[in-house]
Amino acid sequence: MQSVLNPNAGVVWGAVSTVVTTAGIDEKRPQSDAEWGRVRTAAATITKAGNQLMLSPRATDGSRWMKAAQALIDTSTAAMRAAEAKNADRLFSVGGEMYSACLTCHENYMSGD
Repeated sequence: MQSVLNPNAGVVWGAVSTVVTTAGIDEKRPQSDAEWGRVRTAAATITKAGNQLMLSPRATDGSRWMKAAQALIDTSTAAMRAAEAKNADRLFSVGGEMYSACLTCHENYMSGD
């Protein structure tokens, strides 16, 4: 998680933002083909990692784990497609869905230690 999913999720989540300050509104969007490509690559990497989460020995408790991994795959694939289409609004939306998929898994499988 720390070496593959987290840094790539950060790329997807950090690609699109709107910050409102007293100085005005700062909109962040990928601006170049290279920036869009970086987001697409990050989302594709997350998709592949989701597939790996479905393999033994990680997939040990059946349906709940598999549903969580599939949600990660589905949302990161949607993020990849949004990056391919250079659709910042869709990327922002699916980024939230991907965050929810991650959070659901973390709530079920990560200890509070």
